[in-house]
Amino acid sequence: MIADKRVSATEPPRLEDVDLDRIAQALHQRGLNVPALLLLQAARPLTVIASQLLLIAAPLLSLAIPPERLATTTDLLDDPQHVDALISRLARGAM
Repeated sequence: MIADKRVSATEPPRLEDVDLDRIAQALHQRGLNVPALLLLQAARPLTVIASQLLLIAAPLLSLAIPPERLATTTDLLDDPQHVDALISRLARGAM
């Protein structure tokens, strides 16, 4: 039997490498790659909890932050593989 690979309408979009590169580049341009790297490494066990807190606070935060950016940040923090990928990109930029 062949598995159906269609994405449901309720499934959140996956972060692409382009998104991770864009985030790492933006942090590097602002000179925040080293602080972001240290913060992500120190708080890595708590990133899933942070993503859930962002979801709870999203209605209030969306007044100041575009909803697309909130969704991207939540997706990033929710998946440990995304966090690891961003950490490796930031580490390459810090050298």
